[in-house]
Amino acid sequence: MQRIFITGNAGTGKTTLGERLSNILNINLITLDAIVWKPGWRVTPTLERANKIAEIIKPEKWLIEGVSKDVLNAADTIIFLDLTRKISYWRVLKRNYKYLFKSRPSLPENCPE
Repeated sequence: MQRIFITGNAGTGKTTLGERLSNILNINLITLDAIVWKPGWRVTPTLERANKIAEIIKPEKWLIEGVSKDVLNAADTIIFLDLTRKISYWRVLKRNYKYLFKSRPSLPENCPE
């Protein structure tokens, strides 16, 4: 368990689980939202995003959460969070309310909910 990838739909708890595992395993958590998005909800260009992902999967040990085929293929441990749509929608709604008009900590500046 050296390269751990947590994936699933929005609202399944990827970041929450990643933060908990980060503390338990003493591995820094990398969130793909910070790579996929630029300030102001602008999408990172495809080549730039691919280069950043290639860099973060180089080390022998990592903990990454998000959605990425490249990270999935590089992982030796995959945690897939598969919750019902009802639960996911409810969690996204709660998260959006909590961070209404401001950015979540895992997002770049100026990405308000």
